[in-house]
Amino acid sequence: MSAPILEVSGLSKKFCRNPHRSLRYFLGDVGREILRRPPSSQLRTEEFWAVQDISLDVARGEVFGVVGRNGAGKSTLINLIAGIVRPTAGYVRLRTRRVALMDHGGGLNPALTGRENIRKMLALHGCPTAAIPAKEEAAVDFAEIGAFIDAALGTYSLGMRQRLAFSIYSQLEPDLFIADEALNGGDLNFRRKFSNFLKGYLAKGGSILLCSHDLYTIQTLCPRSILLEHGQMIELGATMKVLDTYHRLQAEQTPAEAVAASSLSEPAKARTGPDEIRIDSITVQVAGGGALFPGGSLEFEIRCLTERARANLLCAIEIGNEFHVSLSTLVFGYPPKVLGLGIGVNTLRCRLESLPLAAGRYHARFYIADKDTAATLAASDCPLDFTVVKPSDAVVNIASYRNNIVHIQSDWLVTANQP
Repeated sequence: MSAPILEVSGLSKKFCRNPHRSLRYFLGDVGREILRRPPSSQLRTEEFWAVQDISLDVARGEVFGVVGRNGAGKSTLINLIAGIVRPTAGYVRLRTRRVALMDHGGGLNPALTGRENIRKMLALHGCPTAAIPAKEEAAVDFAEIGAFIDAALGTYSLGMRQRLAFSIYSQLEPDLFIADEALNGGDLNFRRKFSNFLKGYLAKGGSILLCSHDLYTIQTLCPRSILLEHGQMIELGATMKVLDTYHRLQAEQTPAEAVAASSLSEPAKARTGPDEIRIDSITVQVAGGGALFPGGSLEFEIRCLTERARANLLCAIEIGNEFHVSLSTLVFGYPPKVLGLGIGVNTLRCRLESLPLAAGRYHARFYIADKDTAATLAASDCPLDFTVVKPSDAVVNIASYRNNIVHIQSDWLVTANQP
């Protein structure tokens, strides 16, 4: 078995929050290095470990994932491996000089044209001078940005910049790509095109170290991953097991995110005049407490104020995902229940049994309408956010892997078997 293309052992990096102390510490560390003294393993005043004692390896032809919440140390780890930042302790061993760092910026110069940026980046990555013209034209064709290729990069939209950066990546031939949140640029067709390039790159024995918040991409591409939290390694191994631990960690440490039991930041105003109904607050809780899992029960409580008694009312909920795509039209319940509100403060309660949502972040809006005219009498201005978390369950893992958003309960039986 060949040696891994990347080997990281005991990698640690500490920073200082105070810039003045940081400069003093830096000069002291340079002095220790000149005198060949080992670096201090103790934290000094206002120092913290960005990453601490991280060890991993990436095999040739492997896509290895790095996951964790914001501030977990992912970008610091990437910068250490890429050689942008020097480690405090430990080492990084790359068994190749052909390494490319992928990010959305791509190291492009806004003052240069797209074509000039292509030439510059190819040269910086060691492309032979004789091969640059052919690779340049191939990158131009891959980018598909037409006459803009000879315009200054500063005139490009964000999507066009990403297309240009990815077209340059398609012409590089490194042994290892280090990707920091950089595989989802461009529109759907362009992402599919770049995905096909990556499949070919991996088939030829290329390797990728992928740091991403897109767990679906991590699940799809990475057989193994590492989970970081507060700069430390929480788990290393099979990606599905690592992501299970990641979701459990989120559910345990951020219960407020798992179920946002909060009221609206501002009272929602009614949409009609004389018969005003005002939604004052909305809260949500999980039946039995704890986190909300696919198929769980959710209960909403709506507090509203009315100026006069109203009858023949219907109450509804509209649920959308984190990208503000509506997943359901108005949920009135069936058969619809007609309600009446008295003068003053009214408290309404709605229970959703076996919520048919896969793991993810969602928001809910609430409406009160007149049954006879279908006119909206009140609506919540601010959506109420809530999160469905993923338990350690094989079925839910597959749904998450497939990027599903709907969870439908079903019952399967073997009804016949013929040997």
